[in-house]
Amino acid sequence: MEQQTQNFAAPPVPPTASTGKPANKLGVFRWAALGLLVGFIIGLFLAKISFALFFASILIFTIWGGYHGSKTKTQQQKWEEYQEYKKKAFVSDEPLDSREKIVIWIFCLLAPVICGGVLYYMWRYKYPTKAKQANKISWIAFSIEAILGIVLKLLVPGQS
Repeated sequence: MEQQTQNFAAPPVPPTASTGKPANKLGVFRWAALGLLVGFIIGLFLAKISFALFFASILIFTIWGGYHGSKTKTQQQKWEEYQEYKKKAFVSDEPLDSREKIVIWIFCLLAPVICGGVLYYMWRYKYPTKAKQANKISWIAFSIEAILGIVLKLLVPGQS
């Protein structure tokens, strides 16, 4: 007789009724704990009316928090969605042209740290090459201003 071996694996997490996805257990715990805390605080105000309302508010907010937590996404799901978005997103690797460099130099000489930070964080995903170049220009402008400030401080007599 031929024996067949069966692999007994743990059953998968049952999907929730509304989404068809497995429930987020950590989300349930976190949101239920938050609901418990909110229910307790609100229950303290309701305890003056009725002690039963104190327990009812704790129960209602804990159940609501657990239900809401089961619908939240896990970190893995968020990461997978982000990777899908990155694949679909438009990304350009073209460098700054001369007009853009001139404008960035002017703005960076006026406010190097703010301008460089705004341009870098605004462009870092869609235009990574431009973002790095704008950041480099802002650091150069900041260095020039710092060196000029030190030199002028040393050259001007009578100021401490």
